[in-house]
Amino acid sequence: MPLDLEIRPLTYELANHVKAYLEAGQYVTGFEFLHTLLTTNTSISVPAPRYHAFLAPVPHLALAATLIAYPNITTKAKSVDQRKGADAALRYLHHVQCAVHPLHGALKRSFTFPEVTERTRRARPANEEEEWSRSVEDDEKLSGLPANAGSIWLRASDFWHAVGWAFNCSVAHRKRWERWKLWLDIMLKFIEADWKAHGKRCEVKELRGVEAEEEMMKSLLWHHICSGTPTSRQSRRRIARAILATATPESMKEFPEVWARETEDFRPKKKETKFKADADIDSDHFGDFLNAAVDGSNSPPPRRSASNTTPGSVRQSRSKSVKSSKSSKSTRSEDNDDDDDKPPAPQPLDDVESLGGMDAIHLRQRLLALLVKVVEKLGDKHITTLVDWCDEVGESYVQLSPAQFSVMLSTSLLPVRTQLSFNANLLMHRTKLNLHYCNIEPQGFDLVERILPLRANGHDSKVNAQVALVIEHIFMYFMNANLLLGVKYNQLQKAIDAGIEARTRPRERSASSSESRSSKERMAEELQAKLLLEASSERLLLLLKIHGSGGKMQERSSREPSSPEKTKAMSPTKRRKLDRVEAERERILESAFPMPPRKRVKREGLLGSDTKHSSPPSSEEEESLRT
Repeated sequence: MPLDLEIRPLTYELANHVKAYLEAGQYVTGFEFLHTLLTTNTSISVPAPRYHAFLAPVPHLALAATLIAYPNITTKAKSVDQRKGADAALRYLHHVQCAVHPLHGALKRSFTFPEVTERTRRARPANEEEEWSRSVEDDEKLSGLPANAGSIWLRASDFWHAVGWAFNCSVAHRKRWERWKLWLDIMLKFIEADWKAHGKRCEVKELRGVEAEEEMMKSLLWHHICSGTPTSRQSRRRIARAILATATPESMKEFPEVWARETEDFRPKKKETKFKADADIDSDHFGDFLNAAVDGSNSPPPRRSASNTTPGSVRQSRSKSVKSSKSSKSTRSEDNDDDDDKPPAPQPLDDVESLGGMDAIHLRQRLLALLVKVVEKLGDKHITTLVDWCDEVGESYVQLSPAQFSVMLSTSLLPVRTQLSFNANLLMHRTKLNLHYCNIEPQGFDLVERILPLRANGHDSKVNAQVALVIEHIFMYFMNANLLLGVKYNQLQKAIDAGIEARTRPRERSASSSESRSSKERMAEELQAKLLLEASSERLLLLLKIHGSGGKMQERSSREPSSPEKTKAMSPTKRRKLDRVEAERERILESAFPMPPRKRVKREGLLGSDTKHSSPPSSEEEESLRT
């Protein structure tokens, strides 16, 4: 939570002092000075009096956001001190996010892209530095490349271009991703806090209807959405593609690098070593200076120490090396031909790394959850309906590999009810199902009759694995929501068996399913999909057993008395049967969802009765249990 300090702008003297540091490239000193001005005389433990804090001007905050990922002082830095400047800018923005109220006007002005036409974005004008400086005062304007033409707010076409390129780097350029993830994380913190603050203002002022919508449309997130046309389906698809970018050729083309050649590493220039003879002026030995003055050339390079080689021996050694290289190439080609005949060995599922790692996955899920809030708050009038948004995100979801698809489903941050609607929409992309849970309430017979027996429209294992994973998540939702109480166990079992058989039944691939990738890549993905399909089927059967054991327990507990007096009268045989059922249920749970070892709570009551009224078994009952 921000401290909500009384923020004041920098005085003229302080602003010039900071400006001198930043324009000279002394970013560490400049941002540490700004941090001191922001936090001096502030106290959390002493509420009174409220001290004021000095906040940097808009160009300084925009420069700080640029420096976090600026290549020349991060991955292309010539020294360690230059890298410290980018870290100092990041620390300052973190302190600003904690100390300044999210709705402060300087924050939105600092972290937005200038409103220019699409043609101007693509063709950078020569006077873009002047255009950028029109919105700020002359005394606040900073000189230098990072603050003007090299600023991220001018290099990227909009926020989603930067997001798409950042996620491309998470897969293809890990060094750049180490900086881009810091930039994306701090920007998301500002955006999330800004959206939450606008929502709180609506609650405090009791804004409803149009007034509440107008308030939420002042948010920083809505400004980024409006970089395109919010009501345009093509603009929303582009946002979804940016969030799910995985460095494919199409994604790299749509979201190119922000700075030119930013993925290249810094390579220091090699200095040519010049060999000069020793000079002794007193003895009239001038070395090679006189020779250089006469013929204008440097001294010849020193001779080799081992001069026993002859031209014939050199040619002979070269011919031998060429023959050996040819023989090695031929042996490698023969090995490769043998490998082509064999099917590729199953590779480990690098599902997390193919999405950029857990940091990238979490950032993707945060963005998707934020956009769902926008759709639910503003609706079809300003952006779109939840059904259409799920459909647009689903179009990018189904293009992922089965392993990536599984990871994104299992790490979702959407609300449970919204996730069910999204899962049902995913099935509509791969099957003939037409079921919108955004508009209707889920029912148990829908699961048995329409969802569990489904198979994909395609013929390969990839689409069937995606369908199986979605059905598995929907089944868990129905279990947790107690929507299967009126459904018979036999009906569920038949529907699950029919669906597993339909999805795993081998079918011929159609000619249209061939892709532009190599046969090895297709075979590897097909093998990966088959493994996921089998694992999902096994988990679905285990979930069915868990549901069945839970139903039997509820049925028995409803029939048997639960009072302490009648519990004592229960026969030892019934107790042993009940214990066996409970042990089997726990075993199935542990096998389906392995958890770290934890302390088990000793069950005092036999049928889940209140432990306060339960009494220990008598000596006769203990003896019967031992036998």
